[in-house]
Amino acid sequence: VWGKVDATFSDRWRVTAGLRWEDFSRVAVPIDQYEYDVDVGIITVPVDDFDELATSGDDLYPALALTLMQPGFWGSNDFQLRFGWSETVARPDLREISDATYIDPLTEARVRGNPQLTDSNLSNYDLRAEWFFGGGDNLTLSLFYKDIQDPIETIEAQGSDDNIALTFINAEKAELY
Repeated sequence: VWGKVDATFSDRWRVTAGLRWEDFSRVAVPIDQYEYDVDVGIITVPVDDFDELATSGDDLYPALALTLMQPGFWGSNDFQLRFGWSETVARPDLREISDATYIDPLTEARVRGNPQLTDSNLSNYDLRAEWFFGGGDNLTLSLFYKDIQDPIETIEAQGSDDNIALTFINAEKAELY
């Protein structure tokens, strides 16, 4: 669900704000190959374990952008200086939370998921200056910063010299710029 406001003041200032609500559910069910039901011909999964295995939640993610528009700035037809801020989330994918091992086709390493992974919350900031010239030409300078809590990282797990093993963990925090 999205809510958005976009307003321009004095033909020079533009404010864009938004709010996203996200309702999320996920379940990764481990399969025990020894739970084969000969009467049905399939591996059975105890249904009463679903609640314990499920991850769910809901949250609001805001965003705000403030833009200054200045025609004719430094020889350009139009100029914009924009500051943006937003909050969002990165969730582990199925292979990262699945308690299973697979062979990575590129590295040939054994990779095992980690069911204990948690979501990563991100705060994003950016500053952009854009000059627009005749003929469709433009020049853009941009800076960004991301503050990530509990980022998901790939690490080397127990293995041997010729049998590399990888898994995933949540680091404490990360910064990108």
